[in-house]
Amino acid sequence: MAYKLKADITIIGGGAGGYMAAVQAAKMGAKVVVVEKDKLGGTCFNRGGVPAKTLVHSAQTYQYIKRMDKIGIYADNLAVDFKKVMQRTNDVAEETVAQIYDLMIQHHIMVIEGKGIIQDRQTVIVEDEGGNQKTTIQTTHIIIATGSQPMALPIEGLDSEAVVNSEEFFSIRQKPEHMIVLGGGFGGMEYAFALAEFGVRISVLEAGNRIMNPIDEDMLNLVKEMGQEKGIQIYENAKTTRVRNDDFGHVVVEFEQNGKNSVLTGEKLLVAIGREAVTDDIGLENIGIETVRKKAIPVNKKMQTEIEGIYAIGDAAVGIWTGTVAMRQGVVAVRNIMEQPCEMDESVLPGATYAGLEICFVGIMEDQARQKGLDITVGKFPFAHNAKAVVLDERRGFVKIVKDNGTGKIIGASVMGPRAAALIGELMLAVKNEITCQQLIDTIHVHPTTTEAIQEAVNIFEKE
Repeated sequence: MAYKLKADITIIGGGAGGYMAAVQAAKMGAKVVVVEKDKLGGTCFNRGGVPAKTLVHSAQTYQYIKRMDKIGIYADNLAVDFKKVMQRTNDVAEETVAQIYDLMIQHHIMVIEGKGIIQDRQTVIVEDEGGNQKTTIQTTHIIIATGSQPMALPIEGLDSEAVVNSEEFFSIRQKPEHMIVLGGGFGGMEYAFALAEFGVRISVLEAGNRIMNPIDEDMLNLVKEMGQEKGIQIYENAKTTRVRNDDFGHVVVEFEQNGKNSVLTGEKLLVAIGREAVTDDIGLENIGIETVRKKAIPVNKKMQTEIEGIYAIGDAAVGIWTGTVAMRQGVVAVRNIMEQPCEMDESVLPGATYAGLEICFVGIMEDQARQKGLDITVGKFPFAHNAKAVVLDERRGFVKIVKDNGTGKIIGASVMGPRAAALIGELMLAVKNEITCQQLIDTIHVHPTTTEAIQEAVNIFEKE
């Protein structure tokens, strides 16, 4: 028997963007229904950012303990239970997802398990796993938040058992001796460094001319230097042509680099590139929406599609695909639905990753500014000269601030080093609110802390 419901807003997909939109809508007084065919939290919480950062934390902790003898603390018989390390990534994911379910209860948001299909502009039907219709939702607005999934790449042999994608990676329980990583973007390099910390031999194949776009060259050079120290082999301009297994069950990756054919043999191949929006079979044809590149839905800055009352956010929409962006887009969509006009501002989007060190950035970075011919001055301060960083024995990296010479305002910043993810918050506020360098200079920072590196970076401008 199919049930019938009414809602102000129906959200198809309960990932990072979907659940944030639901909570925002409920706070603003809307009656909300979330339709989710898998688990709330989506890729980010279940198979992406959260478990990845859990793995990074375990790797960082292991490395920190290994060098504790420098501060007079000795740990005998230090060992790694890799199975337990990987199990914890799933445990943490489950705990954070449970918190999202709690939020749904607290805000009286109805969550329906099943596949959401748009029947018309104001009707969503929900099917169970067998394709049987179990619920019909009459709704005033629809937000499509169905996320993305790994896409099939046109490379022979990727169906091998020795090949895992970025979502399947967290099911690994035995530490590989040699992991080949296909893709040198933020995700690929994050996995590469975390595994290298545990002694896995890593080879990275990047088809582009450089890894980790769009970070600045000085940051990239430090990443490569640290990667070399960890034994990470990086192959840029390396186009993978074929994957096969040898007689011993190892994976063999054939690739072309600068006109030369080469091979790498490893125990596992991690494919960390290629995603497409999950927009097939959700009823877009019923309302006249056509997708574009990577099956994404075109939207405007209010996250509206071309169909009145229908919105799309996160990886389902054309734009930048990160959990951070999706969550903000969810808020933007809801505010417009609730008649509080709001646009998505992508000029101040923060980026964050871990590749040997925490790396965060916001606004216009130095290399981008110079390529655009902007009149800028850069203030840069190394953590090696920061007292707290010396206390932590984490001296590598720096804070870099980009000033627009015409206005004196901070238009971009990047942090690479200890506590970068915490430090970038202050700089995000500075860029977003068009703070001048002088205003930041006049802000007292606690001593001794890593935040002083921000003040020292901006103090460089005072000498001009």
